[in-house]
Amino acid sequence: MKSEAGLSFIGSPAFNTKKMSKWIAAFGAIFVLLGLFQIVKYLSDYDVLSQYGKGYVWGSGFLIVLGAALIFGGLKKKKTSL
Repeated sequence: MKSEAGLSFIGSPAFNTKKMSKWIAAFGAIFVLLGLFQIVKYLSDYDVLSQYGKGYVWGSGFLIVLGAALIFGGLKKKKTSL
């Protein structure tokens, strides 16, 4: 069953979970790289940062952790039982 825009629904056989896992891992890699680029600038001066700056560093760290979780979840092999 297809929608009017030609996109297939999630429950249809055209939905490919392997392809989605690769997309999730790719977005995770982008999040990790973005977080690393953001955190490198300010991590060495953490002690002199304002509360806003420290929050920025913590947010960048959270972005790295979130990206790593997405990469792990996207690349994790699903176990199949017999």
